[in-house]
Amino acid sequence: MLARAAPRGPRILWDRTYGGSNHEDLTEILPTADGGYLLGGRSASGMNGNKTAPRRGDYDYWVVKIDAQGAVEWDRTYGGSYNLDNPVLYFSQADLLTSLVSTADGGYLLGGKSMSPANTGNKTAPNRGSFDYWVVKIDAQGAVQWDSTYGGSSDDEPTALVATANGGYLLGGTSGSEANTGNKTAPKRGSDDYWLVQINGDGVLQWDRTYGGTNHEELTSLVATTGGYLLGGKSGSGMNGNKTAPNRGSWDYWVVKINDIGVLQWDRTYGGAGYDELYSLVATDDGYLLGGVTFSSPSGNKTAPNRGGEDYWVVKIDAQGAVQWDSTYGGTDYDMLHSIVATTDGGYLLGGRSQSFQTGNKTAPNRGASDYWLVRLQGCEAPAAPTFAATTASACLGSNVSFTNTRALNPVEKLQVNTANAATGWVDVTGDVSFATASTDQVRYVRIWNGSCPSEVVILTGTAVAQPAAPVLADQARQGAGSVQFTYDGTLEAGQQLEWSSDNTSFGNPGTTSPAYTLQAGEAATFYARITSNHNCTGAVASVKATAYAVNSSVQVVQTAGSNSLSAPAGVNTATIQWLDANLQAIVNATGVTFTPTANGTYYVSYRDANGDYQVSNAINFVAVTTSRTASLAAGGIQLYPNPSPGQLNVALATPGSYSLQLTDLQGRVVYTTALSASGTTTSLQLPSLPAGLYSVQIAGASGTYSGKLSVQ
Repeated sequence: MLARAAPRGPRILWDRTYGGSNHEDLTEILPTADGGYLLGGRSASGMNGNKTAPRRGDYDYWVVKIDAQGAVEWDRTYGGSYNLDNPVLYFSQADLLTSLVSTADGGYLLGGKSMSPANTGNKTAPNRGSFDYWVVKIDAQGAVQWDSTYGGSSDDEPTALVATANGGYLLGGTSGSEANTGNKTAPKRGSDDYWLVQINGDGVLQWDRTYGGTNHEELTSLVATTGGYLLGGKSGSGMNGNKTAPNRGSWDYWVVKINDIGVLQWDRTYGGAGYDELYSLVATDDGYLLGGVTFSSPSGNKTAPNRGGEDYWVVKIDAQGAVQWDSTYGGTDYDMLHSIVATTDGGYLLGGRSQSFQTGNKTAPNRGASDYWLVRLQGCEAPAAPTFAATTASACLGSNVSFTNTRALNPVEKLQVNTANAATGWVDVTGDVSFATASTDQVRYVRIWNGSCPSEVVILTGTAVAQPAAPVLADQARQGAGSVQFTYDGTLEAGQQLEWSSDNTSFGNPGTTSPAYTLQAGEAATFYARITSNHNCTGAVASVKATAYAVNSSVQVVQTAGSNSLSAPAGVNTATIQWLDANLQAIVNATGVTFTPTANGTYYVSYRDANGDYQVSNAINFVAVTTSRTASLAAGGIQLYPNPSPGQLNVALATPGSYSLQLTDLQGRVVYTTALSASGTTTSLQLPSLPAGLYSVQIAGASGTYSGKLSVQ
């Protein structure tokens, strides 16, 4: 079985250290408009090393402005003067910066915790309990504009700060204070909780919320998301309070997704069997990057190795909190990551404190007891894009188009598809990319994901081809057994062909436009035709009927003398009568025993006999009886000879034209009809075998109707 390779984290580009001769701790990095960064943290050093700002108390907020390559431009300190000369209390009695945010006026808002009293150093806001949230507004060069504190009667320690859409700010941190003490109103859930405080642009408190289990939680990072916020920190609680994610070690990364009014939507934990403490998170195009400290070996949902006492630990998750990759950075001593920022080239800058020398994967020198340590990660190594023989395809409306990726994937790569070129919504695909066409062109966005970053997106377009219309065909008929042929007179478009079937199931004869089918006398059959295209598009089916009538010469159609109606003879199956025209095509609504044609011409009557066979009569040549006065043959210049006739008869017309002749016996029955030649003036006829006697003759033409008598010998 092949081993699946783990996704690789980005490689280091450069690293820098900043500090004096005592302790410095970097907790936040903020990109600036000029392409550089603002570093924020805490300092106990005086003006030495590469620090130029003065010390104000035990620990001060220390802000350092650097350019894109890490060179220092300016640094400032902010804090009160509490316990300035007490080295024992320098860590617990201090002013400690934890977060930075840019403001609309080009300045910055600094957030952290303070135990210093008001009006000492450069702090003016009052102390409300033990530690308070302390917010300081500065201009673009670091000058203080205003400061404010928030908290209850116990410790309240902020670590995160974001600007909100209403022009205010959301502060996030940890609170051990009870509700309704100081200016805190939210309930206490455990020993310490995540505590959010919403303030307006001038620092006025608007609302506050708490999140946590029955043990201890510490919020360290906060980012705005679409419609809400993502909170990050560490948790020692199990699944209790309003925490639903399981505990994985002594401390876990704990990420909480809330909406814009603070309602919890989901929460996740990340870590191994030891302790893992999250201090920073940033949004990415497809999720979030979490950063903090780990003292766990690979276990739980941590896969990256331990490099020293503590390491920087970076975890990449998707928009719903699923782990995509994790990586550790550090030497053999203690390295604590506190801040991550995205860089313009798609990479990241990690910042924290380091006590390690040049060991593990740390290359920068150690400068004191602990230093700021920056780690520059390159943008992810994008995989090559998927490849397709074509990026457009057509299919019948509603049918699927399919595209095959011809670029081989390595074990960690996945082919992904989306309906939009967006950060979320990507779905893993195995095999072809297939989707249905619609009335408008359908588009799919396809990429390859290697576990840490995506390839260039390829756009696939599916175009719908309209379903072909049903072919227009005419029923066909013949007298007697033989071949019946259908003809399609329409125009087929490029790629289309006509298909035929005798059962509406199995279609064949592709491309044939005039198929022939052999029928027995008296047989009728229905055949089917459809048009298909080269886009797997099949049109609607048309049905046509073929009939081979058995001629029954004993069936004679009668036209009553002086009438325009035809009558079927007695003895036929009247329930199946169908009158036909000269081409043996059924006449619409002509199914009675009698039928009145609307035009002169040849007609038949058909019916089905006792065996179900289709029978047809001899033809009758119908001549409509006019209501105008009938003239004599002599008046029309018409001659009949010989008269009496022995069976042969010549008809001489005065002028050529189209005429018809009809003989009627003394009982008024039509016994013979025929058309006279239109090309000459004389037509020779062979009369049928008629009883000897006197018959009435009627000849009709364009000039009128003429009558006379004929004696048959």
